[in-house]
Amino acid sequence: FKGIGLGETLQLTAIGADGAPVSVTWASDDANVAAVSANGLVTGAHAGGPVGVIATLSSDPTETQASSITVLKGFTKLIAGGTGTDVIYTIDVPAGATKLTVTLKGGTGDADIAIAFNTTPTWHTPPDVCESGAAGNAESCVINNPAAGKWYILVNGYEAYAGATLSAIYTSP
Repeated sequence: FKGIGLGETLQLTAIGADGAPVSVTWASDDANVAAVSANGLVTGAHAGGPVGVIATLSSDPTETQASSITVLKGFTKLIAGGTGTDVIYTIDVPAGATKLTVTLKGGTGDADIAIAFNTTPTWHTPPDVCESGAAGNAESCVINNPAAGKWYILVNGYEAYAGATLSAIYTSP
């Protein structure tokens, strides 16, 4: 399993049994989910979900190898805020999504995250589903089989922070 986001790319290389690259023709079984270039560059397209990427050996077109790639949906934002500030972000997760991953990383300062379903998170108070309050901006929450609907993400400025990347990505059915 490998996941890529909409517009993200993944370079594939076909390797033979001897460990050397081999010449193949690349194809996607659903270009609406992911496109594959002639040199094996996979790009997440408009629709999310699983897609088959097929490599056909150029020297023997009867030999194919399929690989499953899942395109992920969501957002990635560069964020900043002051000490004691709370900013709320939301993401709509469809029915059948298998995972929601929210991460905060990079930049300077110290921000924390809390995640709740259908309501604004209130730090250290139910119904928060996940909270991450590590030092710095190394926060992560993973919700397996998230309920369909609106998920709220609270970013709290424990200290002033800048240049941090907030991502909320779900695996689409």
